[in-house]
This record gives sequence, C-alpha cells and structure tokens, in this order.
Amino acid sequence: MIILFTAAVVVAIALVAVGRVVGETTSQPAHTVFDSAEALSFVAEALPDDVTAELSYDEVTRLMRLHLEYVQMHHLAPEDPDDPAANLVVMGEEDPVDHILRRAGESKKPVERHHAQAVVTAQLAYFEAIGALDIEPPDPGSADPDT
Repeated sequence: MIILFTAAVVVAIALVAVGRVVGETTSQPAHTVFDSAEALSFVAEALPDDVTAELSYDEVTRLMRLHLEYVQMHHLAPEDPDDPAANLVVMGEEDPVDHILRRAGESKKPVERHHAQAVVTAQLAYFEAIGALDIEPPDPGSADPDT
C-alpha cells in the first residue's frame, strides 16, 4: 500500500511540474529563427535592379554579415524578453551603414554607400517579415509626422 501511495505522489508531482512548464512555455512568444539562405534570397530579391546589377551574391552576403555584426556588437537583442518595455530598441539606418562602410574599408574591399544602404533596408524588411522587427506605423493624429 505504501508503494502505491508513494507512486501516486510521485506521479502527481511530475504532472504538476510538467503542467507548470508547459503553461510557461505556451505564454512565451514564438522564437524567430534567422535562416541565412532564406535571408539572402529575400534580400537579393528586394534589392533595386541597379544594385543587383553591380553586386554578386557573395558581396550581398558579406554586407549582410557586416550588418549582423553591427546588430550583435550593439546588443540589439532585448535584455528581458518578458518585459515589453525592454524589447523596444531604437536603431537608425545610418548607423549600420556607417559600420558597414568602415568595416568594408578595413578589409580592403570598399563598398559604395548606396549599396550598403540598400542591403540594410532589405535586411530590415526581412527582419520585419519574419517577425524579428516590429515597426509601428506613425499615428495619423500625431502633430509630428515622424512619430
């Protein structure tokens, strides 16, 4: 009898523990996965014709990696995923472009500003498409058109 009671208590504790973990997991937002092959395809498709005429896939990949390097260097991932206010990150497009230009110049493979800008813009569109970036449209009733 004691064995059955002990087994029932162990099973009950296990069920409560599993139920709690499942409940915590379902309340968390889905994780966004960055697929580099998919990202390259998306970015290459989104680039203007004049840029795709001048950049190879290898060059686009290099610029995308430099942009990701910028994102990683500046820790643009949320510090506390459970706090919505901590998830707000302000990032201007010029900062990553300047980083790409500087790093590309260091590697003796300089890049033109409009190429870097086009890749950053396309990669940000990819981030938004996969749900890794959320850009709220401006409030139409706002007095300031940039907010």
